[in-house]
Amino acid sequence: WLKAAVQCEMRQFGLHAGRFVVVHVRISDEKKAERGSQLPSLSAYFPVVASVLDRLNSTQLFLQTATPVALQRVTDWCKQRGATLSYTQNQRTEHDLWVVGKREDRSGERASVVAQSVNAIIASRSEVFISPGASMWTIFVQGLMHRLDGHRMAKATASQSSRLLAEVHRLPTAYPPPSNHSAAKHGKRRASHA
Repeated sequence: WLKAAVQCEMRQFGLHAGRFVVVHVRISDEKKAERGSQLPSLSAYFPVVASVLDRLNSTQLFLQTATPVALQRVTDWCKQRGATLSYTQNQRTEHDLWVVGKREDRSGERASVVAQSVNAIIASRSEVFISPGASMWTIFVQGLMHRLDGHRMAKATASQSSRLLAEVHRLPTAYPPPSNHSAAKHGKRRASHA
């Protein structure tokens, strides 16, 4: 069902694998308290996103954020720039949902997990993923980008515009083709398992 949900979202927004950019904005009060000066300000994202979209000659931006302020500012920025913005429909609050959800009803947290799962797969199919360098989400998505597209490698680099943001790029052919010697070894190994 998750793959079907991802395909539905991507089709709805006209996202084609490798032809769009994903930006992950993480600016909740809890994250600011936890990461402090390691967390980029919201305004730091815009020059990075603009530079990446220009380099890729793309106008397709997919936003991942749990914060309504970030959603509104990125929406306004995309309108001014003429970029197409898409994002999952999920609950957004100024505080992390685990703080808001300290009550009996955990439906907000469950919906958030579904949105995060969809977001992770969509991000793994992007050409470039922009996210705070100090975020575990960045490392997680980088791993997914490599795993889901095993013949290519995802590489994270600090953005030139903001050292607090990482750009995770897909790189063509991460590994050289296997030599005849190693291919023969792999072939023998496979044959012995058959």
